[in-house]
Amino acid sequence: MYRLIPYLLEIRCLLDWICSDSCLGFQSWFKFEGITESLFDQKCQQEFESKWSVPSGQCKSRTSKLFTGGFLSVCLVLTVIFPLVLFSLSTKVGVTTRPQKIKLELYVGRALPIFTAYVRESNIIQMSQRDYKNLSSTFNNIYQPNEIFDNFQPEDTIVVKWSGNSLSTWDISLGSKMELLEELLDNQEFPIRLEIHYVHIGGGGEQGYKIFGQNTYLPPLPNEDRQKLIDMVKSENDSDIVARFPMIFPKFMSISKEGNPRVLTLMEESFKDHGAAHSPKGSLAAGDDEDNEALPPDGGRLRDVLVKLFSKKGRAAWWQVKEKCSADDDNYVYYLSNLVYKDCESLVLYIFNEKVFSRTINVIASKGIFGLYLIYFMMIIKAFRACRADMGDIWITDLPSVDKLFRKCMEVYIARDMKNFELENEIFQDLVAIMRSKEVLIKLSRHEDNNYDPTFMIPETSS
Repeated sequence: MYRLIPYLLEIRCLLDWICSDSCLGFQSWFKFEGITESLFDQKCQQEFESKWSVPSGQCKSRTSKLFTGGFLSVCLVLTVIFPLVLFSLSTKVGVTTRPQKIKLELYVGRALPIFTAYVRESNIIQMSQRDYKNLSSTFNNIYQPNEIFDNFQPEDTIVVKWSGNSLSTWDISLGSKMELLEELLDNQEFPIRLEIHYVHIGGGGEQGYKIFGQNTYLPPLPNEDRQKLIDMVKSENDSDIVARFPMIFPKFMSISKEGNPRVLTLMEESFKDHGAAHSPKGSLAAGDDEDNEALPPDGGRLRDVLVKLFSKKGRAAWWQVKEKCSADDDNYVYYLSNLVYKDCESLVLYIFNEKVFSRTINVIASKGIFGLYLIYFMMIIKAFRACRADMGDIWITDLPSVDKLFRKCMEVYIARDMKNFELENEIFQDLVAIMRSKEVLIKLSRHEDNNYDPTFMIPETSS
């Protein structure tokens, strides 16, 4: 098999030539190696045929042909599709991973984030078989989730719970606060953005920093939620005002093996009570990657959040954010309220993680799947095509008996080991002369019982 590996045979011949004492030059050495290799292969084949010979002139049995031909056909097909199947099944044969250092931020307008929350390790929950069954059975009457649950296993699914209270205080200068109010009072749509930051552990332990972003917009005044947000920003004391940011929080998300996020549709599409709060432009999925698809205002993917500002003179202000849970929300009533990890006082996200390549497979994949597959494919094709006959090479590859010629090659090795380099060169030149003449090859490669003896004449050279 080593001869099928590119450059390995050439490197071995080159090292032999460097390390061996010989009178042969570089090209002559490779020429001799090629002759010896061809004769040795034919000698092995003739030895095999002599031990397992069958009477000539008999038709091959159909059983043996079907068995041999069917086996080779299956091998040919498998050699083509096996690498493709291996890499396409990476989600099945890979190793489980999950995001690390997960952070959530909420922005209003163009100011700094008003809400920041990290996830403690204890709040990243690995789903058990029982929890996963509860999740899949809750959405078993919707077509799309069934396909999702078929592609993932409980060990691939985690539950992330962020505290509803911001980790950082809302430090904003008076000037920036006035600019925020001016932007809220302006007759333009008011942007709101939610970002989820995480570190993805890819194949071979490689880490990548990823960001998922989701935008939504509050319509110009008069709008109830926009007015509530204005009242909260103006207020200098705690109040019971709660504003709603519509369809901005993803409830279910998948992370590909490359680390790219995608919001999943597990719930029913519902636009009730959302149309007035959304911009006609819709909600834009604004991840840092251009591959993120645009998300329309779809209640089957995104959830509303409720925000509240706690502020008091002489005390730092901070925001509270939680998911909206109400009896007029069909998705909450019929689906989310039945989940094991329901929590309306915090933000709960379900993440489905695609498996990544193991460290061994990742070493192969990182070098270029296409290039490696092409080399592999060419090696297999070369091995199979070696069985085909080249019309121009039949006279040298189908010699009846190679014993005399192979003995000539052995004499070259013997002369080299004896340090008799003149004899080595003389025998090599005789071998080359023999290989140049078809008549001489026929004469030296005939069987003992073959009386064919062509005349071989060498013109004499003047001394």
